[in-house]
Amino acid sequence: YLKANRVTLELKPSTGSVQNLERLNTGMPIGFVQGGLGILSIDPQNSDVDTPLRSLGVVGYEPVWLFAPSGELAKKLTQGLGVLAGKNVAIGAEGSGTRKVALDLLQSYGVTAANSSFSADGGMTAANALLAKKLDAMIIIGAPQTPAVQLLLDKPEVKLVSIDHAEGIARRLPYMSLVTLKAGSVSPQRDLPAQDITLLSTTANLVVRDDLHPALAYLLLEAARDVHKGATLLNKPAEFPHSRGTDFPLADEAQRYYKDGRPFLQRYLPYWAANALQRLL
Repeated sequence: YLKANRVTLELKPSTGSVQNLERLNTGMPIGFVQGGLGILSIDPQNSDVDTPLRSLGVVGYEPVWLFAPSGELAKKLTQGLGVLAGKNVAIGAEGSGTRKVALDLLQSYGVTAANSSFSADGGMTAANALLAKKLDAMIIIGAPQTPAVQLLLDKPEVKLVSIDHAEGIARRLPYMSLVTLKAGSVSPQRDLPAQDITLLSTTANLVVRDDLHPALAYLLLEAARDVHKGATLLNKPAEFPHSRGTDFPLADEAQRYYKDGRPFLQRYLPYWAANALQRLL
């Protein structure tokens, strides 16, 4: 999308949101940050905070998926994560948002590294280990289309766990919300899932530094709208991007964009021409 508008984008792979946030704070201009890591996730009412980071909006849900082998353990997990004490659980790599949230959840039930074994595996590596019975459970955070999530949802030998305490946990951890994976949404033909499943969820924030050129901020907002406007298993069309519940103060450009849409010049001129004319004016 950016290349079509004559902007060069350099991608910087990372271990996850924690590292992304570190890089943003040390000068990288743009990044994705998982909900629960930003300054407003601690105190949503405190908008007068000293940070160089600004949000362009929330671009999607990132649910907490808890998978375990079908059977007795999966049944017990619906009543709480305390039964994972003494078990081998994949919680993601150091520096990942998954690990941070997984530790928050597990510690709520008294499950820690002192009484359990935590694996740093994530994604497809952890999914395959779970299928090979090398793990007792795994926690992964990501969109429904995440490859590891898609793989495990399709396997009858593992079960996606719906925690009875989900609403209570969401009240304890303010960066969490609840989403519902509707019955039959994964595969109506095979009745997957067989009933509605309530999931805890974080969000994905598109974050920039406050010195990013306004024209680039508007271009990113346009890209976010085009990329994330579609429906998924958890949201309806045109639900994202939006400005509600951001983890950082909303950028001025984002406030204007969500209120009035694209700037006047960018409605009628290509990005490069609108930018050049804006600079000239």
